[in-house]
Amino acid sequence: MAEDSVRSSKDTLHTDSSGYSQLQNLTQLAVAIRSPDNNVHIPALKSILDIVINEPQSIDALYENDIVNVLNKYIGSEEVEESYVLSSTILHVIGVRSKVIDSNIRAGTAT
Repeated sequence: MAEDSVRSSKDTLHTDSSGYSQLQNLTQLAVAIRSPDNNVHIPALKSILDIVINEPQSIDALYENDIVNVLNKYIGSEEVEESYVLSSTILHVIGVRSKVIDSNIRAGTAT
């Protein structure tokens, strides 16, 4: 019983009492990770990771904002270790979620 209440509170961490979703910030975060100012990259990547983990429906928006391509560029250059780690983690979560979504779609069409 206590586990259910903890789980439901974790699921709602990404929205506030007004129902605001962090998904609305993806456009600004996409601009931030392309910025020449390296000081904004890490906070933006952390926010994107939070969105990807808490909002599975965000995957399409990540592709629409070309965030996945930018993350791949971070992985290609290993200059900033934290950017590399965050980018690879985000891409791994997207990969796992995409497989889950694909398998759910396939299961739905099979029935």
